Amino acid sequence: TKLSMLRKFFKAYGANQEDLVFYLRDADDNHSEEEAGTRYELRRRYWKYALPVIQAAHGEGNSFSNVTTSKQNWISGFVGINGVSINCIANVDVARVELYFGSANKDRNKARFDKLFLHKSEIDAQFGDSGLVWNRSDETKSSSVYCVLKDVSIQTEEDWAMMARFHPEVSKKM
Repeated sequence: TKLSMLRKFFKAYGANQEDLVFYLRDADDNHSEEEAGTRYELRRRYWKYALPVIQAAHGEGNSFSNVTTSKQNWISGFVGINGVSINCIANVDVARVELYFGSANKDRNKARFDKLFLHKSEIDAQFGDSGLVWNRSDETKSSSVYCVLKDVSIQTEEDWAMMARFHPEVSKKM
């Protein structure tokens, strides 16, 4: 449809259709100069650093296999259940890993959370001192269970190694 419309535009304006050129950008391209020096560029650099560690920990064909760097403060891994993901998050004040229940159906999200909550003591024991936060969040559609690494920042490159160990370690447990 788009090409058909372009042909009509070229014909209407008397332009040569052969002058139309498409350029494909590489997925690992530098994502435009407008990101330079922004939080988006910082996030891409962190995920470029941490994602190979996360992917290696999960192994080939698992949760983070098809994930690429992002300008967001989070990346999501697939768990095989529609509306459920494992999110690794890198903020300016903490790093976090969450099991996120975010399907379009609020009742389904709460039911999945409640089913998991029945095993809270067993699950909490696996996480030990790092501790989990159980967030049913009745006022919103989604629910989550997450673990936080405090006193680190995506803005401090010296923290990246610690964050890049935390993300795969906790996401595998999730």
